[in-house]
This record gives sequence, structure tokens and C-alpha cells, in this order.
Amino acid sequence: MFSTLKSLLIVFVLLFCTMPLSFSEQIPVLDLNNYHSYSDNDSSVEYKIQHLEKIFSNRHKMHLKMQQKINSMSLEISELRGQLEKNNYEINKILERNKDLFIYLSEIHTKVKKTEEDIKFKNNISSSFDRYSSSIYEKQEKIDYQYALDLILKRKNYSAAIAAFEQFQKKHPDSGLLVNVHYWLGQIYFAMREDEKAIENFSIVIEHKDSHKRADALVKLGDISKRNNQIAIAKNYYYQVQNEYPDSSSAYLIKKNIE
Repeated sequence: MFSTLKSLLIVFVLLFCTMPLSFSEQIPVLDLNNYHSYSDNDSSVEYKIQHLEKIFSNRHKMHLKMQQKINSMSLEISELRGQLEKNNYEINKILERNKDLFIYLSEIHTKVKKTEEDIKFKNNISSSFDRYSSSIYEKQEKIDYQYALDLILKRKNYSAAIAAFEQFQKKHPDSGLLVNVHYWLGQIYFAMREDEKAIENFSIVIEHKDSHKRADALVKLGDISKRNNQIAIAKNYYYQVQNEYPDSSSAYLIKKNIE
């Protein structure tokens, strides 16, 4: 029995040495020096054995509780880890969406900028083309006008000049030279003694008070009236020239007619 007890004591000591300090504090200390006092007392040894068994039982229960806590903490850690992984996944998804959105907005910005540049470029080209076209139009307009005028002044080809001026009216309906065209047509018809057509064209000229041809057109209307023995009408045209253009060469030419 003593050998059995000694074996148990050795096991206990080994277990005691491996136990945490908090647990070892709960185990009563045995005085091995006084062990011989219990060797002859079976009841005391039995009590000690029971006490050791109780200690072992308590230690086992505490280990079980600790294991349960460890298992519980492991489960919580696993749950937290799972939640962390889920959060990381959601964050990555958000970052990916933001990245895609940034790329999309960047592409839109590039397209808008390119569109604005294209519009600006087209507007510049259009403006340049309009100026170029306007310049070409004005140049051609002057060429056509001078061509018809040369038919009168240089070639004395009145019929060709009439055709050229009529073509000019069709080709350049908004030209600022149309008043001059009517003046020269009036001069041609006056020279050809086609008085009705001459009056028609000179009447258009005198409607434009800012035209430098107006004074002479009034004189020509007076001359046509005088040629047709409409002296009173003729003098009215001459007086109008004298009153509105007193210092003009046209006013000087009509002095004899008024007298």
C-alpha cells in the first residue's frame, strides 16, 4: 500500500509542477517529511487519496471549462474572421465599382472634351470658310459688275451690257451694287430713247437717298420729262436737285434748264 501511495504522490507532484500557478494555489501542500506519521494510519491515507482524487477531479473540470472557453473563443474568432473576410470582399467590390466609375467618367470627360474640340474646330473651319466664301463672292461680284460696266463704257455694246446687268441681278440679288446697276440700265435705256424703262430704273435709284447716283438720276428724270415736253415736271426734278444737292456737279449742269 505504501508503494501505491508513493506512486500516487509522485504522479501528483509531476502534475502539480505542470499545472498553472492559479491552479497550484488551490492544491494544499503535503509535508513529505511527516509522511511517516500517516503510514500507520490507513484512514488518514485513504483520506489523502480521496482528497487528491477530489483535486484531480476539480482540475479536470477546470480544464474542461477552459477548453469550452477556448472553443467558444475560437468560434468567435472564426466568426470575426469570416466577417472580416466578408467586409474585405465588400470593400474590394466597392473599390472595383469606384474604379470602373472613375474610368467611365474619365472616358466621358475625354469624349466631351473631344466633342467640344471638334465643334470648336468645325466652327473655326466654318467661320474661315464663310469668310473665304464671302471674299470669293465679293470678288466675283465686283468682277461681274465691272464686266457689264466695261461693255458700256469701253465697248459701247448696250444690248450686251443690258444682258450682263440683268444676269448680275439674278446672280447677286443681295448685292450692294444693285442701285448702281439700275442707274446704268437707266443710262443705257435713256441713250436708246426707251424712256419708260429708263424712268423705271432711275425711279429705283432715287428711292435710295444715300446713293451717290441719286442726284444724277433726278437730273435724268428731268431730262426725260423735258424731252417729252413735260416742262413743269422736268423743272420739279431740277429744283429738287438744286435744293437737295446745291453744291453738286449735277446742280451746276441744270442751271440753264432752270433759267
